[in-house]
Amino acid sequence: MPTQESSSAKSHPEQPPNSYSNPHPHWGAPPWHIDFAIQTKPVPPSVDFAVVGGGFTGLAAAAWLRRLAPEKSVAVFEADRIGAGASGRTGGMALAESAAGDLPGLGNVLSGLERILAELEIDCDLSLPGAFEIGRGKALKTSPIQWNDSGTLRVVKKVPGGTLDPGKLVAGLARVADERGATIIESHLVTQIEWQERPLGHAVVQAGGSRCSAGKVLFATNALALELTALAGRAEPKLTLAVLTEPMDEKRLEAIGLAGGNPFYTVDLPYLWGRCLRDGRVIFGAGLLDADDSLDLTRIEITTGGA
Repeated sequence: MPTQESSSAKSHPEQPPNSYSNPHPHWGAPPWHIDFAIQTKPVPPSVDFAVVGGGFTGLAAAAWLRRLAPEKSVAVFEADRIGAGASGRTGGMALAESAAGDLPGLGNVLSGLERILAELEIDCDLSLPGAFEIGRGKALKTSPIQWNDSGTLRVVKKVPGGTLDPGKLVAGLARVADERGATIIESHLVTQIEWQERPLGHAVVQAGGSRCSAGKVLFATNALALELTALAGRAEPKLTLAVLTEPMDEKRLEAIGLAGGNPFYTVDLPYLWGRCLRDGRVIFGAGLLDADDSLDLTRIEITTGGA
């Protein structure tokens, strides 16, 4: 989730690309590294497309816009640094459906992801062994998972899916967008969009004390920008909490049913999800933590209160 703290252009010559600062140290440090440094550039006075948010969606959109319409200019505005929010803090599970199920128009998501990564030449450790749906109801005849938690948790279904490295994906998308001529501007919080009546859809983006005229604006943001996108009151910001274990050997992973590298998530409550990393560490994620509004997310401390 993009931070609301920084609003001026900054360069970081003293930091190597893989040592990005942690904008929310009270949220804990993610295990992913983003090995791509953005060169500081001025805000252009005007662009054809302004993309708000430098995560998966924003960077991918910028790369594809430049591919589909190379004659059009594209600028990405990121409040902190690329991947500083939800994209750099996700568990990295790749699933075939949305959280709301198989929505119309989704198509073959995983096949499409593989094709896009191949076309963009991005290596993000994508692995698709399938995902485990686990629950306390009727299990598969041979369930590798047998966990005790207010009942016995076992695999009830195996569905298409797998895992990837979010840091490598963010870095790869940023590299492609940059190589194709998109302008990526970090440390520029978008504070306001001034919509113009003529021409229709035209807008002025206010970011980091600068103004940029845009033919079209694409919001690729998350729960820290509900007010900006007019979703305040119609959507609720939430966080999911996760812990990362020390590396486990193959015998331990086999004993808990995770030696195959399958990510997992519960289909009943209380909610639990997780996945293995290549070095044997395991991420276990828990249920959702509520916040009153977008700004409240930046103040959540994981060692106190509901967390």
